[in-house]
Order: sequence, then structure tokens, then C-alpha cells
Amino acid sequence: MRRLTTSKDGSDTGAVAVVVAVAMLALLGAAALAVDVGSLYSERAQLQNGADAAAIAIAQACAANSTGTACTAPTAEAQTLANSNTLANSADVRSVAVSGSTATVSLGKTVPTSFAAALGIMSKNVGASATASWGSPASGPAVLPIAFSGCAYTAQAFGTPEDLLAHQIGDTSGSCTNSVNGMILPGGFGWLNVPSGTCNLAGLMTGSSLAASSDSGNSASQACQSLLPTLLGKTVILPVFDGVSGSGATGTFHIAGWAGFQLLGWGFPGTSKNTTGDSSLDINGNSTGLIGKFLGYTTLNDAFTLGPVQPGYATVVALTH
Repeated sequence: MRRLTTSKDGSDTGAVAVVVAVAMLALLGAAALAVDVGSLYSERAQLQNGADAAAIAIAQACAANSTGTACTAPTAEAQTLANSNTLANSADVRSVAVSGSTATVSLGKTVPTSFAAALGIMSKNVGASATASWGSPASGPAVLPIAFSGCAYTAQAFGTPEDLLAHQIGDTSGSCTNSVNGMILPGGFGWLNVPSGTCNLAGLMTGSSLAASSDSGNSASQACQSLLPTLLGKTVILPVFDGVSGSGATGTFHIAGWAGFQLLGWGFPGTSKNTTGDSSLDINGNSTGLIGKFLGYTTLNDAFTLGPVQPGYATVVALTH
């Protein structure tokens, strides 16, 4: 019978060497899993940040100007944002697609391995993609419970400071006329009904008809008087109405869309402010209203839900994938 022999001194050195070699292989595999896989996850997270940022930036550019270079040839912008979100500034734009009201960016990178190289795996490809969409708000919060008339919204070029004076609901002395049915609309804005002690309206939906205060814009509640100074100089998105029905306590506004409005002042009983430096915009006497300017405006505020694009109105940009 053949006998298994060990080393001349009777030790198990050869067998131990085999065990150590197998153990080292396992240890290398574990190190590759811990170090290289962790590195790949980190690289992918960086790529995802870059893809998200690029998709949002392109969607914002397209929402503002669909024929501009940033929208029609967005790869350079995508590459810049991809690089700025990776530690080594080395991401590759695999594809950029703008279709309808969505922008999709795909990024990739070849990442060299460390321990896995000992197992013959020299590098791995990682990738990420993101899709951002834009459209007009389908619903959202009215930070001020105010609805502007459509004709007041379009009366001046964007960025032009103006007075927006209040009129009673159904006031026939206003100069705003609905191009659809010829109904005379209030000339500036009206307050919407809100719960007592509050000055905001959440979940307001485009296309809805909302009850308006019987004292349409002629006063501001204590809650709104406290809120106005905190919004001074800021741009907010507020609803625009294109139709009115009823009068007084039974009046309602039909909400057509949303507009970006920068608040620069106001004039109400007991409180007034004007930060424009233009005294011609002061609201004096028996008049009441707001001072400010409408702006072409895009928001990333996720309190607004995304709806179809309504040309001329404010837009919302959101990651959709």
C-alpha cells in the first residue's frame, strides 16, 4: 500500500501552504468585495448626482427657451455638470435626449479596480441616468391667497414694475375683458377665501373655480399683513384667473394657470410699503393693491405638481426618473 508522505522532517508544510494560498485567494476576494465594490458604489452615486444635475439644468433651459443652444445642443452643459459631480472630474456623457417636455441624460465611467485586479478584473464600467420633465403647475400652494386677472398679468412686459389695484368681484369699471366670452373681469387681483387666521391656500388646482372674498382685495387680514414683509423682494408663484362669476360673497374665480410675481410693495389700510424707489408706484388714497413685477419663472419646488406646458405661464421642473 502506498503511503502519503510529508516533508522529510515529518511536518505538514506543503499542506499548510496550500491552505494559506486558498485562504489568501478568499481574502483577496473579500477585499475586492469590500474595497472595489464600495468604490464602484461611490462612483455610481457621483454619476447619479451628475446625471440628476444635468437633466434638471437642461429641463430648466428648455422650459425657458426651447430653441436656445442650451436646449438644442445640451451635451456640453451635461458634460460640465457630470464632471463637476465626480471627484476626478472624469465622467463620460453617453447620451443626451430631449423629447417633448423631457430631458434624459446617461453618464458612464470606467473605474480601475484595486484588489480585484489580482483576480484578473482590471476595471468595471459604471453608469447612471436621469430624466427631468417640465410643464406648468397642475396644482400647488398659493403662498398669498391672491388670484391675478389674466389681463393684469399680460398688461406689461415681464420685469416691469407696476401697480396691481384691487376691484370688487364683477366690477364692470375694469378694463380687463376675457377674450373667450367678453365678460368684464376685475382689473387687478382678488383675495381667495382661506380659513380664518391663515394666509395661504394649499392644493390649489389649475382649472378649478374658487370662492373669493366679498371684499376683493380692499383689505388684508392680520395674518396676511404679518406675512407680506417676509415675502418682500421674493418671487412667488400665484394663480391667474381668466373668468369670474357671481359677485360679493358668491363670487368665484376660474384659475387658468400660475405666474411668477416678485413682490416689491403694497398698500392696504393700516400698512403700506414701496421698495422700487419710484414714487409714481405708491398706492395712495382709497386705492389698495400690490406693487411688483411679473417674471418668466421656473421653479424646482416639489410642492407643485407637474402638468402640461401652458405657454406664457410659470413652469415647474422635476426629476421624473
